[in-house]
Amino acid sequence: IGYRKANLNIGLMLALVNTLGVTASCVVKGPVSFFFTLTVFIIGQFFHQFMLKILSGEEQGSGLVESALLIFQHRNPSVGVDANESKMQMIQAVDTPFRAILKAASNIIPDFNNFSSAAAYIENGFDVPWSSAVLPAIATFVGFFIPCVLIGAACLKYRELEAK
Repeated sequence: IGYRKANLNIGLMLALVNTLGVTASCVVKGPVSFFFTLTVFIIGQFFHQFMLKILSGEEQGSGLVESALLIFQHRNPSVGVDANESKMQMIQAVDTPFRAILKAASNIIPDFNNFSSAAAYIENGFDVPWSSAVLPAIATFVGFFIPCVLIGAACLKYRELEAK
């Protein structure tokens, strides 16, 4: 039964990736849709937790402009940028929209780690619990499936179809 629960998680992940690809293909051509879906999957699978750590302040990092200045000055993030207080406030003000974009991306891109959490239970010989492994995967799938279907249907209905 645990193996079937893990397979359900994998099936939900595959269905979500397929849904994202079909939704994107309702807006753009096939190759662009493929690379969009691949990018969303890679970010959601490998970098979603990293985005959340940056936004919460757990991960030592800074904004785009501050990081560029650190590279330009050949400095370490633990040392910081060589700038006075007014310049640092200006740098942080410029970095604020980039942090907002990162926050929006972390809310829009699904966390695919919810789908792969059941594999750890199976690998160790335990049953997959519904509350901590299967239900988050189902909730993530349903939470992204319904808007994707609505967006895809609206895009197909209101777009201008060209002759192929």
